[in-house]
Amino acid sequence: MNLTWLFHEYQRNLLQVLFDNPGNPLHISELARRANIDSGNAKRYLEKFATQNIVNLDKHSKMTFVTPDLDNPVTSKIFELFELSRMRSFFESNEVYGKVLPRVATALLEEIDGIRMINLIRPRSHNGDDPLSMVLVIVVTNGYHEEDPAITADKVCRKNGLPLSLQPLIIRSQDFKDGWQKHETFYTDLWHERVVLYGESYLWRMVADQGVPEVGRK
Repeated sequence: MNLTWLFHEYQRNLLQVLFDNPGNPLHISELARRANIDSGNAKRYLEKFATQNIVNLDKHSKMTFVTPDLDNPVTSKIFELFELSRMRSFFESNEVYGKVLPRVATALLEEIDGIRMINLIRPRSHNGDDPLSMVLVIVVTNGYHEEDPAITADKVCRKNGLPLSLQPLIIRSQDFKDGWQKHETFYTDLWHERVVLYGESYLWRMVADQGVPEVGRK
């Protein structure tokens, strides 16, 4: 998905950096450097974003640090679009996944009630393992399910996932929230290596409410 229609290139680059680093305040000059634009233009665009509550500008002495304002639903929606773009980019560079995973996600949503998010964990390296084997994290609501979601998910992935070897992992929404809050390593890996197939709004609401899971933070 190309987001050139949404913002001017410089604005989009700034927002992309903030999307990639939502939990870390960045000095304007560092943000400009990462966005590959000059500090003057960055300052002008960021001040405009601040008037629209898309970003927060936190001034300390002569330094100004920038964070996205995720309490603003507009900001969350912008980042959800970036999340969709991230998924599309992954599909474009991995043709097999692009053909198989959308139908797997559709089948899971049809067969399992109460799915909040479907998230493919993209490992940093396979270290010789089968590159077609990946973990599919499925977050479901707490409470009663007519059939064990883990059994259903396994059936769906085996029926619709070939030639991929998808390993479905069911996590109840409360357990997901607890693990996220505790900054467990699994959730840090999920955050960094995620490909969200469904539920980008759920993910960014979690970020807005709980921050980003980082190793070493409790």
